[in-house]
Amino acid sequence: MVLRPGVRRGGTGAGARCSTGATRPRSRPAPRRSAARHVPVRARCTSSTRHSREPRPPPGAVPSPDAGRHRRADPRPRARAGHVVPAGTRRVREIVHPPWQRSSHGETRPDWWSEHQHHRTLGRGPPDAQGECMQRTWSVYVAAFGATYTFSIGNVTAPRLGPELGASRGEVALVLAAFAVSFAAGLILAGRLGDRYGRRRLLGIGLLALALTSALAAAAPGLWLLVAARVLQGASSAIVMPQTLALIQTLGSEPARARGLAAFTASSGVGTVAGQVVGGLVMGLGLPFAGWRGAALTSAIPSVLALLGVRRLLVHPPSSTERPDLGGALGLGTSLLALVAGLSLGPATGWAWWASALVALGFLGLYGFWLDQRRRERAGRPVLVAPSSLRLPSVRLGLLMAVLLFAGYGAFSYEYSMLTQVGLGLTPVQSGLALTAFAGTFVLAGLHMPGIMSRFGERTMELAAALLCAGLTLLGVASWFAQGKSVAIWVGCFEVLGVLLGAAQASQYGPLVGTVMAAVPHRVAGLAGGLFTTAQQASLGLGIATIGGVFGTLAPRLGWEHAFAVALGVQLITTVLFWVLARRLRSRPRACGTVLAPGVQHRTEALD
Repeated sequence: MVLRPGVRRGGTGAGARCSTGATRPRSRPAPRRSAARHVPVRARCTSSTRHSREPRPPPGAVPSPDAGRHRRADPRPRARAGHVVPAGTRRVREIVHPPWQRSSHGETRPDWWSEHQHHRTLGRGPPDAQGECMQRTWSVYVAAFGATYTFSIGNVTAPRLGPELGASRGEVALVLAAFAVSFAAGLILAGRLGDRYGRRRLLGIGLLALALTSALAAAAPGLWLLVAARVLQGASSAIVMPQTLALIQTLGSEPARARGLAAFTASSGVGTVAGQVVGGLVMGLGLPFAGWRGAALTSAIPSVLALLGVRRLLVHPPSSTERPDLGGALGLGTSLLALVAGLSLGPATGWAWWASALVALGFLGLYGFWLDQRRRERAGRPVLVAPSSLRLPSVRLGLLMAVLLFAGYGAFSYEYSMLTQVGLGLTPVQSGLALTAFAGTFVLAGLHMPGIMSRFGERTMELAAALLCAGLTLLGVASWFAQGKSVAIWVGCFEVLGVLLGAAQASQYGPLVGTVMAAVPHRVAGLAGGLFTTAQQASLGLGIATIGGVFGTLAPRLGWEHAFAVALGVQLITTVLFWVLARRLRSRPRACGTVLAPGVQHRTEALD
């Protein structure tokens, strides 16, 4: 008979037997006590758990199969990275339980117990039973909505900046790109600051800064003060976004985290498309302060609402003591801003010497930033982006796909606002309403993305790219032949094709992160994810500066509809390249960083 503490014997009467056949004595021996802590230690049969003193699980909790056991023989050996497990090896894993997972009698509580005690700090019971975590974390989703809404509101206000502030099309593009550049440069740094100083604290600071900078942008008297305010808005949004994802990841159970991530994705997508619609409605009210300034001021409302619920979030102690790379973040942001400014202002000024110098300084700054990150990584110091992660082909392909996708999306949003409000003469309300079909399909496809991916699997991005190519081609042809004709013809074509375009772009955006990260070994998942997010946000600004610059340069010469058709042709090329890279990524084997011995089944590790 195998005896060990943690599980009581089965049976109730004298001479009762457990499943191993051992007979329980008639009289229970006196418990032995430890001389150091006076904790009773009982020897119990491990084959029965019927009369355990362990507390009952709360409603909705599933007890772990290892509940109450100190040692477990695992017949399925698991390999570590770079380690070969010989066939037939039987490994015994020692489970070390923290003090808060032990009862007052020294017995080990089940695995769900610590999770239950964790969620008691939020209210009554676990979140799976009563949904209390979702009620207390609503401010996180409002904050995610506000960050993406602030970027999108700039697109609908862009056509009004030129007449009121005397800005050229290149300067208007710079106003939009400045937000995306500062957003990209501060994402990883803000995540490290949240790990060091507390996520709830950083989230509150970011929301307060976003509300104040939104008011500053609405009251900006000149163009360059508006550019500075948009830079500060991007930095504030960069503080907010990493904290929202980190707080969602701290939800106790896997179903709660899945619901939280789904709500985060939905709120971010709604914020992206709501900026175009709501901003247009606000600008069309006709009130004294309801022009582009009133629309810009609405981006402060979600931040103020989220601030009201921040105090209800659970306080998490700092999880890192590393000093973040402040100099690297400043160098990355300055280099990207110089590059985007040169690309935005160069075509409008005939490529003056100072515009070319800004582009050159931007490239030199990015190269110097890369060398600095390589040096810091070799020295074992904290880095913003890990150069070693680019050695993986899956990471390189994923970054190129992100650049192509988000550059095209950022340019498309900017071109639509300029074409409808300046070229076609629509009011902001009409421009926003014409985008309803595109926006609604984008949101619906994003909400049903798990079902779409389960139906088409890894071919989802390829099919979405093919649909987007078809939609861009049809819209380009319609725009080319609609010039000089009724505006209603172009609007009708766009509303019909907007359904196809919205579903296709959402089906590209949704699976990209998960598909790329599934091909990345677990040991570099965090570094690759940070690099991917930075490239995503920087590409939005670069797309406005490059493809949007081509559109702004050709519009006075060819006409607005023809210039829009040419810009759609450029985006069509990027979409074809995206389709090619998606096929290459799907054909590559999934890497988990594990070498298994012959006869052991291959299993890809799931990312946290």
